Amino acid sequence: IALGYEPRPQFVDLHVRTQRWAVAVAHRRAAKTVACIAELITRAATFARADGRFAYVAPRLNQAKDIAWHYLLHYSAGFAPHRKVSASELWIELPNNRAQIRLYGAENPDRLRGLRLDGVVLDEYGDMEPRTWTQVIAPALSDREGWAIFIGTPKGRNGFYRVWQAAAHDPDWLQLTLKASATR
Repeated sequence: IALGYEPRPQFVDLHVRTQRWAVAVAHRRAAKTVACIAELITRAATFARADGRFAYVAPRLNQAKDIAWHYLLHYSAGFAPHRKVSASELWIELPNNRAQIRLYGAENPDRLRGLRLDGVVLDEYGDMEPRTWTQVIAPALSDREGWAIFIGTPKGRNGFYRVWQAAAHDPDWLQLTLKASATR
């Protein structure tokens, strides 16, 4: 799929993973959001079922819009003019299989209840209530065995740290650490 996206070498493992779950600790400006938006679009475009539902979740809706909306529009532009866009509700729908990618905020986790998701990116999960994952997002992924990627920067021993620790020795998880000293 030609998105106009060229992955940085440090994100190749994320894109070719076979694990259902992934967690990436990355420094600011590592391009983790760009990589994950490209992953959402690629997975949505190649989704075998109709009406796939994919999400990018930031701690607050205005953060999701400020951080990811322009990337979502830019990297999905190759699907225009048949791609549907709702700027007011922050979603795009791809024309080939009607898969939808939507941006959400986690400031009210109960607002996300009842969703069915096939894939999700949780950005800066350490700034979200942990129940966002355990009580809301994980159940939304269960029906169709969806996948999740947690991305963020270290901020102490919070929920993101606990996800990182839990993934350390679990073969169902991909772990990436992108240090500023080792990446450009």
